[in-house]
Amino acid sequence: MDTSGKVAGTFDTNIINIEGSAINNQGILRANGTASTDFKPDNGDAAVMSANPNLANNPVPGPITAGSGTHDTATMQNVLFATPTSADFRGGTIRLVATGQTNPTTTVINNADSDMLSATEKNNLNNRNAQIVSFNEADVLNRGTIEANGAFNKDGGTVLIAAVRNVSNSGAIRANGGTSPDGVFDVNGNGANGGSGGTIILNAMNQVNNTNLIQANGGAGSLAQSRSGSTGTGKSINIVSTPIAGNGGQGGVIALSYNTGSNTGSIQANGGTGGGGSHANAFDIEIGNAANPNPVASASATANNG
Repeated sequence: MDTSGKVAGTFDTNIINIEGSAINNQGILRANGTASTDFKPDNGDAAVMSANPNLANNPVPGPITAGSGTHDTATMQNVLFATPTSADFRGGTIRLVATGQTNPTTTVINNADSDMLSATEKNNLNNRNAQIVSFNEADVLNRGTIEANGAFNKDGGTVLIAAVRNVSNSGAIRANGGTSPDGVFDVNGNGANGGSGGTIILNAMNQVNNTNLIQANGGAGSLAQSRSGSTGTGKSINIVSTPIAGNGGQGGVIALSYNTGSNTGSIQANGGTGGGGSHANAFDIEIGNAANPNPVASASATANNG
């Protein structure tokens, strides 16, 4: 079951809600935030794309700002690749609740009209109901994958699992914050922060057992500020990039409530790592003419440590 990306504004419609006497997940429940990684340049990219049209098809470069080098460097508008402001890529909500199979069902069966249920049929139904009550009453069992991860720099979502009896996880439960990919920056040209981990709550009146993975980690920040520029024909330029790396997202919240519990797996709520060092790029395109068939210029860029 996948409802990923069904989020509009501040009204969260990315919800998976399952209730029953017993819940056994052996597949995938996914309510992740989603977003395309195919960022398109804004209007300020015209000069860059005309000088190097292949940039449009290559991995997204960092922001490009006007250089402050030597000679007559042409002024270039800012180029900022960032997540669209109209979208929200946080993780959604997954809620699993097991309320149990109740014994009064037996009374309903026994009071049924004899033309509807024979004595033998009533006996068979009561025996089956007794087995459900005895062996699988109000348990939530996860042997598959439950995910409510954020995308890009958005926070992880919420996973709530509650059972009248037991909660057992032998699969994976994740509500991680989104990682800011390299080349994505905030409005100030700094590396974007990673999203914080979400919230995971396991609540059982009897036992909570984890033998695999429960994870609400923060996402990593993106690379630091990057500057790049090109020279005019026959001109030279030097550019220096100053690193301002994005912070990693904070660890999320994992809460377990139980009478008895055990953990032989991994429970993680780690903060994300900060962004890496800065990077810089300068390129030069020379076009000769009859008066100057061999123009000479150079371009260099220096990236400081992150």
